[in-house]
Amino acid sequence: MQNKTPQFDLLIEKILQELVPHSRTCTQKARSKYCEGDFEITEKDIEFLKMFRVPTPVLCPTCRRQQRLAFANYTTLYKRPCDVDGHTEEIISSIPVEAPFPVYDFDFYWSNEKTFSESASACKPTESFFEQFKKLWNVTPQPALTRDPASKGSDYTLYGLELNNSYYTFGGLKVDNTHYSMWPLYVRDSMDLLIAINSEHWYESVFPEKCFNCSFVYFSRDCLDSVFLYDCRNCVNCFGCTNLRNKKFCFFNEQLTEEAYKNSIKNVNLGNRRVLEEYKEKFWKHVKANPVRGTRNEHSLDSTGDYIIHSKDISESIWVLNSEHSRRIEFILKVRDCADISIGSYTEHSYSCTNIDRNSYNVYFSVASIECGDSEYLMNCRNCKHCFGCIGLESKQFCIFNIQYSEEEYYKLLDQIKFAMLQSGEYGKLFPLSFSFYLYNASLSAIVFPLEEEEIGKIDGWQHEGQLPISKGITILNSENVPELIDDVEDSILDTAIMGKTQKRPFRLVKDELAFYRNKHFPVPVETPYTRMTKRFEYVNYFKVYKDYCDKCGNEILAGSTHEKGFHPYCETCYQEEII
Repeated sequence: MQNKTPQFDLLIEKILQELVPHSRTCTQKARSKYCEGDFEITEKDIEFLKMFRVPTPVLCPTCRRQQRLAFANYTTLYKRPCDVDGHTEEIISSIPVEAPFPVYDFDFYWSNEKTFSESASACKPTESFFEQFKKLWNVTPQPALTRDPASKGSDYTLYGLELNNSYYTFGGLKVDNTHYSMWPLYVRDSMDLLIAINSEHWYESVFPEKCFNCSFVYFSRDCLDSVFLYDCRNCVNCFGCTNLRNKKFCFFNEQLTEEAYKNSIKNVNLGNRRVLEEYKEKFWKHVKANPVRGTRNEHSLDSTGDYIIHSKDISESIWVLNSEHSRRIEFILKVRDCADISIGSYTEHSYSCTNIDRNSYNVYFSVASIECGDSEYLMNCRNCKHCFGCIGLESKQFCIFNIQYSEEEYYKLLDQIKFAMLQSGEYGKLFPLSFSFYLYNASLSAIVFPLEEEEIGKIDGWQHEGQLPISKGITILNSENVPELIDDVEDSILDTAIMGKTQKRPFRLVKDELAFYRNKHFPVPVETPYTRMTKRFEYVNYFKVYKDYCDKCGNEILAGSTHEKGFHPYCETCYQEEII
């Protein structure tokens, strides 16, 4: 966009030329309990700011991350009316009925030519951009769900590509028959996963890769027919083990004969909820008594953070695959030259976005947009190029506030808007939290940065979600009355709702889910899917790393599993020497 916005270019160039490393105080310091307060603008930060031609951020890295994650719903679906004229059916939606804007059913929304320009007013450079944008946001329809049209039999899913016959699964790629999971990649016939890759027949696992028929497996790879594993590789028929490599028939790290192993597990009835909970406790005590890796970065060069895989030059980032030269990104697959991105894939040269995907480039300050380029301040747009401050557009160019302009008119107005925004301090900021499509408590931020209702209001987030009503005519089964043994569960449980033990909300089992528990011989859960998902985030320490020390050499390290949490973190060198 350089040279086509001369006023803006001159001003941003002057700002960036004068930029030197310095300390700043986050503008949210007095409002957010997670705020870092004072933060540093480093040489590395300046390198990226100059690359993107954007001003210095006013929020600390943590507050920026909290803000981005508030624009992603990875946990909660609702039933609500469709707002299309003449539609009377209830629809499945990630957006609650309290939303101020209209919500259309997914198929109708994407099957119709639309510009939503009839409700738009031309953006006035002399007035606040965000105040004007809020008016457009309030009246522009949104799709009930953000998901791949190519997905089949997966109405209760969000995001992801090619999700088939799946239920309550969020994100992911090429997934079949997988339920209650977040970011499964090439997974089938599984349930209750957080980030899983290339595997089948899994249950309740975090970050497993290339495993088959495993349950309660964490940070392990190439394992088969095993239960309760932590950081194991190429293990078969193992139970309750940690840090093993190329082993068979191990029970809590003790090497047994095949016969002795089979006798040991024969006496463990994990179909009994009480027994399962006892072994969960025993397993985690075992994990905490042994070394753990401070961070789990693999095959990555010049990178800092956690779960950075096959990447290079990645800094201060979390769960990044096959990416390079990016900073402060999380939940990312194959990006380059990006910064401050939460949830994205196949994207280049983009900044301060959430859910930006599929061959996007030069996209700034945008949410839920795919296949877009050379655009800023987009919401839920597809295949748009050279657009600014637009919502819900598809295959458009040279639009501002959903209004079509000629190329010449577009750049003339764009220059005026961006220049005024830069002068006022609005340019360079992502949308305020109040612009999110979702209640804060339904967002990914609520898991990583949980807040009470009053605290949400302080940072201008949506109202805290209250107690959901219980459908009339549904029998509610208290958690303590759910059969302890899977063998005692009858099909009639499908006609009831279970009151969650912790969250105190009712949830239903579906037929395929019950069949899965019976086949795997695990008890029916008494916690809601939401509670189970948030619990899995505890195993990755909510994707945060802290300064700690190596339990062996004493050197300072970054660690997700810290001494404070009861673990014994090792630096990578000591871990390799001790374990590998």
